Amino acid sequence: MEHFGVSTKRMSFCGYLLTALIIIRQHFSAAGQPSVLEAPTLTQVAARVSSVELLCQAPQGYGGFIFKLFKVQQLIDTVQHSSEQREARFVLRGNDTDNKNLYCCQYQNSMYSSYMKPEPKISISTPPPPHLVVEPSSGHAMLGQTLSFHCQAPLTPQELPEAFLLLQRARGTPGSMVAPAKLVSQSQQSRFSVRIIAHEDGGEYMCLYQITLPKMGQMNSTASQPVYINVIGHHLCTPSSAGNTGNTDLALIVGSVSAGVLVLMAVSLLGFAIHRHVKATAVSRRQREQEKLWNHVHSRDHIVDLTLQRVDIGSEDFGRAFKRRPSVSEPIYDCPMTTFINPTV
Repeated sequence: MEHFGVSTKRMSFCGYLLTALIIIRQHFSAAGQPSVLEAPTLTQVAARVSSVELLCQAPQGYGGFIFKLFKVQQLIDTVQHSSEQREARFVLRGNDTDNKNLYCCQYQNSMYSSYMKPEPKISISTPPPPHLVVEPSSGHAMLGQTLSFHCQAPLTPQELPEAFLLLQRARGTPGSMVAPAKLVSQSQQSRFSVRIIAHEDGGEYMCLYQITLPKMGQMNSTASQPVYINVIGHHLCTPSSAGNTGNTDLALIVGSVSAGVLVLMAVSLLGFAIHRHVKATAVSRRQREQEKLWNHVHSRDHIVDLTLQRVDIGSEDFGRAFKRRPSVSEPIYDCPMTTFINPTV
């Protein structure tokens, strides 16, 4: 029993101590915060045709779980977060987007923000498309032909057109968004003259006009229905074409004559070069044949020793020795000189 009593006393003391700590904590927490939180700011962050988005944002270092939106003094919307956040977004729709209304917001029990008026987006439809006609209206054009396009704006446009644009999409891609239309001409006049100079000028043509609105600035109208142009045949049998043909023929003749002269000059130079080469080859061949012949002749020649032996005779016997016929033993050559061709003779 005594042990149970001691345990009960201890639990009571712990409970009292815990309660005291909670009270002290709440006291100091309340003392650390101001009695009234600073006011947030309310701004418009987006505007669409049918809605307006507002942002209620607490000052730096502040936040809350609950944000409220008021229309004048009437609460119209509430955003509740699972954790403390600094901001919340509100969306106005329908009549609430009227800029005659005043709105403010609040987070937790803060002061109210300043009032603001929404600025809804102005919905303006695209100006209606014009009507495009072409002359001739058959849709077929010859190379060199000039076509006349007329871009007719609606009878009662919102504003008078400031400019007209003529567009052309390449042949073979009618209605295709892969090959966008290219600008052919832009003018303050609604009529355009286009000269067809190549088959690529065929395809579909369309036009549009530009107007300037007070709040939206410059706008393009919807494009007109396309007009298809098919390029066929060759250039037309006109005077200017005939003159161009005569000039072309003269140029062709002059060019042909010049080419012929150049060819003759090239052939002449080539023949002269070939002649010189053949002549030089013949001379070189004759020289080689003569050298070969002389080498053959020299290879058949023999060298003969014509060294004479010395004969010692006295002066007194000079007469007798002169008169005396040479003996066989003496090395006096008594035979005529032999030729190189037949040394045995």
